[in-house]
Amino acid sequence: MANANKLRPSIGRLATRVTITPTLAVTAQFLSSTAAPFSTSTAQCKRKTRDNNRLRGVSALRRTGPREPLSVSWDELPKPVDFKPRIETDADHGLWGFFSAEGKLMNQPKEDEAHGRAWTVKELREKGWEDLHALWWSCCRERNRIATANAERIRARMGFGEHEANERDQVVQQTMQGIKHVLTERYYLWEDARELAKNDPEIDLSGNGEAQVGRKNDIYIATVSSAHNVCPKGYWIAIVSTIAETTANHHLELQPGLERLGKIEEQFMGAPIPIYEPTDDGSKDNVFVSKSYDASSHFETTTDDVKNIYRRAAGEALVVEGLREGINVADE
Repeated sequence: MANANKLRPSIGRLATRVTITPTLAVTAQFLSSTAAPFSTSTAQCKRKTRDNNRLRGVSALRRTGPREPLSVSWDELPKPVDFKPRIETDADHGLWGFFSAEGKLMNQPKEDEAHGRAWTVKELREKGWEDLHALWWSCCRERNRIATANAERIRARMGFGEHEANERDQVVQQTMQGIKHVLTERYYLWEDARELAKNDPEIDLSGNGEAQVGRKNDIYIATVSSAHNVCPKGYWIAIVSTIAETTANHHLELQPGLERLGKIEEQFMGAPIPIYEPTDDGSKDNVFVSKSYDASSHFETTTDDVKNIYRRAAGEALVVEGLREGINVADE
């Protein structure tokens, strides 16, 4: 049996090792946390350290929101070297018409319901190319707006306004169908005229200069007869006119038109008349001046000048359709 005195030193050494080792480990852990923190930018951080408080988070039940800034540093973010400012756009650009006004998502059902009828084919036949193009553009813009509004109604499940918008879209489509009909008619007429021109030896379709006289300005011929009470029966009065392109021998410039008349009983040649036109539109002094008569025979350009003066003076286009409605011509 072993002696008790011999066992005491071994037990003492074992106890010393067991008690000293945990003490050194705790001391090393404490020293490492105080001497070497995890981040060296703690002083610059905006966010506070966690304190395990459940009321500091974002909760819909406790009605708590973020109570500290979301950024992590007091330093401002640097701007890129190639920073470009906001580009200014044209406020009057035509593409803005495809969008609603600023701050307005879409039209109300009352606004979509307040519309007129579609344009008829008879009315569209009297319009020029520019008017038809402008009307087609307006129809495309309106259909695009209606389609965008309907898509937004379906996405948001609004449940209203779709019926009024579809009725407005049907009226717009009827107008567009009328424009297509008129353009198709004009195309067929152009094809027929081209076929007739191919069989006419006096018409040159090669595109090299003017088809007949080789001039920059056309020659106009206007005729009146005894039906207008201006000459005896069996006679005609013809007016041949053009814009002079030379400084002398103006009768030679009119010769192609005179040859069309055949036998001439008597001929009168007038001196060239200068053509004048206003230098401004009259918006400053409210004085609206017309242009001089030109060489056109049936007042084509004069009619356009009258419409132009009316638009400048009244601020709106002159509408001549329906002016004589309700007027008895016999009473006049």
